Amino acid sequence: MIGKTRETDIIVPVYNSWHHARLCIDSVLAKATGDWHLTIVNDASDETTTQRIREVVDANRDHVSLIDHPENRGYLQSVNEAIASTHRDVVLLLNSDAQLSVGAIDRIHDLFDSDSSIAVVNPVSTWANWTRIPFPPGTNRVVLEKALPLLGEPEPADIGNASGFCFAVRRAIYDEYGTFDPAYDPGYWEEADFCMRILEAGLRVIVDRQLYVYHHGWGTFAEEGRNENMTKNKVVFMERWEAKFAELTAEWKANDPVRELRTRVESSAASFRTDGQCIRFFIDTWEDDFSVWSQQMANAMVCLGVDANIVSVAPVPDRIFGIMPFYFVPQQLSSADEFAEFTDVDLIVTRDPDLAEQLYAAALPSEIVQIVDRRWTVPAWEENEALDAFKRSTRLGRHFVQVGGHRSRSFLSQFVPVVNGDFFYDGNASRTFDLLVYVTAGLERELPRVLDRISSRHRHLTVGVVTRIREMELPSGIELLPAETWGQLAKHFNNARFVLDLTDSDVLPLQAMACGCVPIKALELADTSVLKHQQNALLYSNDADDNGLAVIDDALEGKASWQALRERAVESVTAIDHLESAREFLEAIAAFNRS
Repeated sequence: MIGKTRETDIIVPVYNSWHHARLCIDSVLAKATGDWHLTIVNDASDETTTQRIREVVDANRDHVSLIDHPENRGYLQSVNEAIASTHRDVVLLLNSDAQLSVGAIDRIHDLFDSDSSIAVVNPVSTWANWTRIPFPPGTNRVVLEKALPLLGEPEPADIGNASGFCFAVRRAIYDEYGTFDPAYDPGYWEEADFCMRILEAGLRVIVDRQLYVYHHGWGTFAEEGRNENMTKNKVVFMERWEAKFAELTAEWKANDPVRELRTRVESSAASFRTDGQCIRFFIDTWEDDFSVWSQQMANAMVCLGVDANIVSVAPVPDRIFGIMPFYFVPQQLSSADEFAEFTDVDLIVTRDPDLAEQLYAAALPSEIVQIVDRRWTVPAWEENEALDAFKRSTRLGRHFVQVGGHRSRSFLSQFVPVVNGDFFYDGNASRTFDLLVYVTAGLERELPRVLDRISSRHRHLTVGVVTRIREMELPSGIELLPAETWGQLAKHFNNARFVLDLTDSDVLPLQAMACGCVPIKALELADTSVLKHQQNALLYSNDADDNGLAVIDDALEGKASWQALRERAVESVTAIDHLESAREFLEAIAAFNRS
């Protein structure tokens, strides 16, 4: 008989990706219960991640300890070392891109106490092997955490393969059957092999269908290394367990233990409301700085436990999901007629004046905040009759906010949309390209002139063209780089020193800065957000005799210090702590309403 569990060792291996690891560690510090201890394994992370981890450990020494690797050893060696260094009755392995839920530790203990044959406990997540429930549109992590205890079956279900992102095991199991097999070093398939050994011993591997734990998925391994490790280790696994695993897989497909729960979540979770505040950001485009700010603010609010999301009247493009981790899936509407459905939303935030007017016309009980950035001048505002009527409304007058403008002055001025560099910047990037030229369909007319100049004066430099245009004829030696997603774009920008932006995009120059890549852009195409950061960019006028070619020459010939510009740009875009910014936003709205 395996003894009752009363203590928990939580192990989080970290390799770079501080934006993931920070939230994971914060979730443990805030939500772990009982006699618990957190062991962080820093597996030779970058300088920023290492520094932040050490700060966390220094501030929480009673509950947190650190294993610091001078060289990268990989996931498997990291967790095996940490398991051997700890002693509590239950060991919870938590990936650095997962986030612990309220009550998770207690539920795991309860399950182990209920049946001595249970060896491994796995939760449901939006990214898991056999226990996956994706976010339905309009839902988020907070909603699923609260909904699953009500929607999920109370009895645990047996599964043949538990995912390693949140892997709870009795200490006695490791003592008797060993930890993860070094044959799977540095990682992937090791937890499946462990489960097979446990099942062969007659013990149980179960899923708790009332426990949700967020997992982003693939937050550490680069794609190349991930595919290589998965392929290599799958061969090792199948040589041992192919027949048994095929049998378990067939059983799972026929009797998926979360199939009915998945259906219930898909049909009802979007209408589920938590006890806390419900906030929705209404947007009409995914191509401006306000949409990026809304994504980041909604993400931060969800991490703070707020039911926040985005409602879009424009199609939701797949490419947005590569720009940052998403803790929600936006809700898309077909028309403004559907606004009337949002009767249980506490706060609506929008920038578009037409959306604001339509929301008001829907007679919603919500607080409505319209954010207007510096592009709206006072004369232009007063000349717009619809906006003036909106401002004069006795009901909505106190909900009008003009960010950074003359009417509100200091109120909410810190919330001008910017891009948070935490999600983009790779401090170890090699910067292969001296210059990238970014161009979109319809705006490529400037490209031949620029490329001719570069070809004639800067043959020794490495130049690439980034575009969504699939076919384009380029001079010899200039590489065509695809940019189907914002994630691809960030990867390209992290690999370049300068980018010449030939588009009218609001977001792209800020994203380039966030990647440590200095944008070069025409003043006539530069949004206010770019002008705000003009000390971090190289701006030129199309009215100049050379149409900005001299600025490009200065950049490529080293007269414009890329290093200094990059440092200022990265400092500028990473100075915003979005969790703190979300707290300030919520506090400012509350104070504004009280006044």
